[in-house]
Amino acid sequence: MKTLLFIPLALLLMGAAPPEDAPVDVERGLTKCRICHGKALQGKKATPPLAGMHKLRLLRGLIKEVPKKMQPIVRGLSEAEKRGLAEHISKLPVPVAPAAPPHKPKAP
Repeated sequence: MKTLLFIPLALLLMGAAPPEDAPVDVERGLTKCRICHGKALQGKKATPPLAGMHKLRLLRGLIKEVPKKMQPIVRGLSEAEKRGLAEHISKLPVPVAPAAPPHKPKAP
């Protein structure tokens, strides 16, 4: 049993951990984001749109300036997942605002 515990620990100490730029499955994080930010991350009611936001701004919101409502969700994500989410979301198309209704001139 001790050998089973020792091998992963030894590999980790020797630098056998996955590289930071290794592909990360972001679906778990996206599922959590979509609850408040909408299916296409276009924003809902009081939550801002995330799609197309700059990667560094997204990272700041996931790592340094985490809004209070997001803290329990972000706490469950690894550093690699946060970086993967920021990368993925930054590449999504920016949501297009609905067109304003045409202006009708007042009748004289």
